[in-house]
Parts: sequence; C-alpha cells; structure tokens
Amino acid sequence: MPTIQLDDDIEKTYFTCPHCQHEYVAFYTDEEIRKLQVRIRRIQRRFADVAKKEAAMREQIKEKMDALRKRMDTPRSKDLGKT
Repeated sequence: MPTIQLDDDIEKTYFTCPHCQHEYVAFYTDEEIRKLQVRIRRIQRRFADVAKKEAAMREQIKEKMDALRKRMDTPRSKDLGKT
C-alpha cells in the first residue's frame, strides 16, 4: 500500500479503489507507533523461532514414543508362552 508523509513524522497509508478511484485511508502512524510496530515484529519473529523449535521437538517426541510403543507391543521370545 502506498504511504505518504504528512505533518512532521505522521505517515498516511492508503489504497485507491480500482473501480471508483476513491482513496481509502488504511491507517496513520507517527514515529512512536512505527517504533512499537518494529518491536512487535521482533517479538513475533522470536516467538516464531520458538514455535518452530517446539514443533520439531514435539515431532521428535512423537517418533520416539511411536518407536517405543512398537518395541513394547512386539512379542518377545520370553513373552511367547504368556497369555
């Protein structure tokens, strides 16, 4: 979306309707808001990395649990005589 600089540090982000050519304002930001948005993006990236690591660990746990179940459910020679 296009952004234009207004008074001092205020920016307007908008879009123009392709059908009627009317300009619609999406939002306004100032320097403080933009800094806060940068901080949020940093935090989101950090948590995204954590979420990826967690997903990988969950997959590893699932694989290990599946392997253990298969090993425990497979009849062993000493268990063959038991009911």
